[in-house]
Amino acid sequence: MDYLLKRTRRKTVGIYILQDGTVEVRAPLRVPKKQIDAFVLKKWEWILEKSGEKKAAQARRQQFSVHPGDVLELAGTPYCVELGESVKLSDRVLT
Repeated sequence: MDYLLKRTRRKTVGIYILQDGTVEVRAPLRVPKKQIDAFVLKKWEWILEKSGEKKAAQARRQQFSVHPGDVLELAGTPYCVELGESVKLSDRVLT
């Protein structure tokens, strides 16, 4: 059971799943490591589920790409993608 442990001035133990699926546990300064490990073990199924969801979402983001000339649909309206300095919507053109 691998996780990053950050001890902070907080009152409770919290589990956070980072964007890349890494598990980070934030715990009060004085809570024994054994107690933190027991808490993480108790929540392990939830951690695996959420970590998998984050990893899948990250993979989807990495696969997404947009090129000039592509058509994107936003809120049911198609927009043609043009190369520009910023993103703006005008006349059904996404630049």
